[in-house]
Amino acid sequence: MAARELMAARELMAARERRCAVPRSIAKLKELESFTINKSFIRAVNLDVVAGLKKLNLLDLSKNKINALYYRAQPELYPVLRDVYLRGNKLQSINTDLFNSMIALHTLDLSHNQISVVSGFLNSSNLSYLDLSFNYIQKLDCCLWVIPSIYNLVISNNQLLQLPMCIESVFENITGFNVHYNQLHLDEMWKFAGMRCLTALKLSHNNLRHVTLNEDTLPPNLIFLDLGHNKLQQLDVKYVPNEMFGISIVFNCITHLDWDSIPLKLADRLKNSKPYQCAAASQTPSTIFFKTIPSECLRKIHECESLQG
Repeated sequence: MAARELMAARELMAARERRCAVPRSIAKLKELESFTINKSFIRAVNLDVVAGLKKLNLLDLSKNKINALYYRAQPELYPVLRDVYLRGNKLQSINTDLFNSMIALHTLDLSHNQISVVSGFLNSSNLSYLDLSFNYIQKLDCCLWVIPSIYNLVISNNQLLQLPMCIESVFENITGFNVHYNQLHLDEMWKFAGMRCLTALKLSHNNLRHVTLNEDTLPPNLIFLDLGHNKLQQLDVKYVPNEMFGISIVFNCITHLDWDSIPLKLADRLKNSKPYQCAAASQTPSTIFFKTIPSECLRKIHECESLQG
């Protein structure tokens, strides 16, 4: 590409570059709207390099080897930068203050890194999608975050022992909350009660032994609650927030349900979903047939027996 054409370029894509840093010459491409570098050896990213690109709306630095993200000078405003993708890198910590100057930010993808520490006071009036999945986060404090437009939070496949702090106030407008494949063990269902827009809540593949499901915990517009693959031994659900509400409890340790106490439409849905699947040895064939039982089911059987024993 000729120098004049490059200076006027609106889109720039590169892959498998051997350089270890974003080239500073990028700052000269004032017409650039989309900048992508993937599968390269980039390790540290100085955001000052792209700060002067006032037309940039997409920054994709996915699948590199980035382990540091920083500013050297006072961060400038990014007037139209909408989508930032940093998935598949080597980040071990992230300071969310880095994104506060991106005033048009809509999508922030930090998934598939090695993040164990999340710090900073995220303040983004337009951020609507945040993906922190596939990291090593054990604790997340959101209490000083201001993200009023957020509608979807994905924090699955981490190591959370409890729900992020202050989600009941920070994420009150959210529609989807995905926190499956963690290590949650506390009954914190009350935190979701005020999320009036929440329609899908995924809590599967955790260590939950008990959850409270009533008018004080279930948000009014919740349509699907996934509690599968936990350690629940009983389910008391006499209340449903709406007629479309459904729930999954497969691969738990529940061996009996009081069908008469469950609202009729929900009971029908539960019966069709095989709620006792792999719950306990009493629900399985004799040991002579164990070879025909899927290995995942056998693991759940032994897990449930240990809880009872």
